[in-house]
Amino acid sequence: LGKTQVLWNHMWRKDKGFILTLSTIIKLAEKFSDVHFSIGRKEDWGGKDLNRLKAFYKEFLYQINERGLENIFFLKKFDNQEDYWDFLGTIDIGFTCSYHETFGISMLEQAAAGIACVVPSTEAYPEVHKGALQVPLEKIEEGVEKLIKDRRELKRIGNLCKANTSKYNIENFVDNLSQHIFRILKL
Repeated sequence: LGKTQVLWNHMWRKDKGFILTLSTIIKLAEKFSDVHFSIGRKEDWGGKDLNRLKAFYKEFLYQINERGLENIFFLKKFDNQEDYWDFLGTIDIGFTCSYHETFGISMLEQAAAGIACVVPSTEAYPEVHKGALQVPLEKIEEGVEKLIKDRRELKRIGNLCKANTSKYNIENFVDNLSQHIFRILKL
């Protein structure tokens, strides 16, 4: 088995939990030097409090260097979908620290790739991401750590995540919608 690969892949925004994410990654990277941590969408800034987020990011970069952490990687946005899907096939664990989410498409993409996802037990996550490891937002670090330490649980959650995504198949959606429309129109 190769090194465990952990991914956070969201816009760099306050509501995506950017500060909590970086804090979580630096703690986990120190504990698990044999695990690779990838931070997606390098400098894909958005939202409010950009000055605060950028200042925290600058401090984060300083801490990585100061602590000699060589297991944290930054990824630019992918040029095409094929490269993105190929990359997702190399990831073991995906997580989010988003405290405001309406659906969670990034996590759903990761789940569809069979990645074991760790999500907050709030917002849309309990409904949309039933297969994921759901934990309170302040316990995301513990959830990721649990999967790093327990390969069997990692595989189980990955399988549950992938199975859960089948309900979001476009053909199933169209068939279901058609049945409702026909019933309403009494056709």
